[in-house]
Amino acid sequence: MFWKQGYRATSIPDLLKATRLERGSLYKAFKDKRSLFDRAFNTYLRSGRSAMIETLSGAGSPRERIAAWLSQVAQGCSGAIGGPGWLAVNAMVELAPVEAAVRVRLQRHWDIVEATLGKPWPKGSGPAKSVAMSLRASSRR
Repeated sequence: MFWKQGYRATSIPDLLKATRLERGSLYKAFKDKRSLFDRAFNTYLRSGRSAMIETLSGAGSPRERIAAWLSQVAQGCSGAIGGPGWLAVNAMVELAPVEAAVRVRLQRHWDIVEATLGKPWPKGSGPAKSVAMSLRASSRR
């Protein structure tokens, strides 16, 4: 729901319907709406980084692996795979301007992405560092 509607537009009744939980169960599992969002957002960021590492560690030249990863990112952003769009960008636009905790999490996420892309690559590796820097710059807009 957060992915589709954004944090603010998602109500507790929306979450109850989407999770098929009763109100008491939702509050027992998660203190409040924000706790549920935080768990979902952190899981989303971790799974995205895991997919990135898996793709970048796969077969093919470093340039081919980076291209494959960027293709996955583009498909995810478009909603072609996964959810409707990119939750990190949605949070960046909706919450990061007013919530320091979200800005810190996104900054840490992009630091990890940049460090992963900036690792030493075999000769002829392609533009790993510039890709990371471009992604980081686009997240600050």
